[in-house]
Amino acid sequence: MAQILERLRAQVLATADLHRALALRPGQNIHLSEHLRRVTGIIALACAGRILLHQELADDCAVSPEAVLPLGQIVSEAMTNAVKHARPDGDLVRLVVRCWRDDLDTICVEVADNGCGLAPDPANSGGLGLRLIRQLARKAGGAAEFHSGDDGLRVLVRLPDRNLSTCYVI
Repeated sequence: MAQILERLRAQVLATADLHRALALRPGQNIHLSEHLRRVTGIIALACAGRILLHQELADDCAVSPEAVLPLGQIVSEAMTNAVKHARPDGDLVRLVVRCWRDDLDTICVEVADNGCGLAPDPANSGGLGLRLIRQLARKAGGAAEFHSGDDGLRVLVRLPDRNLSTCYVI
């Protein structure tokens, strides 16, 4: 129960930060890396001693206000799922959170862990967390991919260039 409450607290704090940023510059796109730094930082504090976090967040990733909240929720969901499921042996969970713009000007957001991976067919998995990530990715205007193997799970969300802009809100 304490983990659930801490997770909700982390999401509320990240959402409050985002609302403040939106209020300062309404209608402008959001600098995604700054929002993801807030989200990952809050979760890392809540999970201190259980995760080792590495971030690679490019500064040239801006998304619409409608996309930034679902993307933050995806990162939050993937991180907390990794803490719960990646290392059932209780070992430290290594997480990598990345965002970048690829060669096609697509925004990519990735959360990867060093866990045990998923069941053999993650694309058709009915797990609540994976369904939530898929729905949130669609809400952001993109699509989610799941890559699972012996070296862990990688959640990748791609947003096409219609969500991009050169305007940033920090």
